[in-house]
Amino acid sequence: MASKRRDLGKERAWREVVRRQAVSGMSVRVFCQREGRSEASFYFWQRTIRQRDGQRAESRRLESFRAKPTKPPRSTSSSAQRPIQPPAFVPAVITSGPPIPSPLPRETAIVIELAGGRTLRLPEGIAPSRLADLVVALEARVGR
Repeated sequence: MASKRRDLGKERAWREVVRRQAVSGMSVRVFCQREGRSEASFYFWQRTIRQRDGQRAESRRLESFRAKPTKPPRSTSSSAQRPIQPPAFVPAVITSGPPIPSPLPRETAIVIELAGGRTLRLPEGIAPSRLADLVVALEARVGR
């Protein structure tokens, strides 16, 4: 049976390999050929490292939701305080403006391409304040 124990030395070495490939500007195939490494091993470790980093981030996020003391801690100095973390989810609530016609027309006047290949299509008649609120919410999410 395979061992479930992590080899931290091996993980550290592969983290360095994945980092070097990312900054090399080379494709994974070319990088692995030059390094004499297996592409399959590279992709395995790249995925494993991402998952482990995601688990760590999730653990930290959950830790921040644990019960806080009822009394605020005494402040020592402003530089010693940790910065306030923005919420993981930023809701966008639109409460005013003209109703959006349903169904939306096939051609839209405003198309915003978001990270991850997603596209936001907005009607021509969208109120400028509504558009500004959406942009602010999206930028705040990306800025983290």
